[in-house]
Amino acid sequence: MVNRKLSNRDRFVVRVTILLTINPGLFARLMRLPDSARTDLLEFLGATPVADAQLSEMIETVATNASIE
Repeated sequence: MVNRKLSNRDRFVVRVTILLTINPGLFARLMRLPDSARTDLLEFLGATPVADAQLSEMIETVATNASIE
């Protein structure tokens, strides 16, 4: 993808988008969380790369905390 605003005849700037996906099983667990917790966690995941094992622990912690409240 070329950013036309930053390009001229002699050179151009290539913009690369890295798309990370969530394991489908973890995504299903994530979607079962309460709305506010799910939104917060999805925003965090959008800004920070997280390994599957770490995400699983985060979902479990959020689910446990949500059931206590």
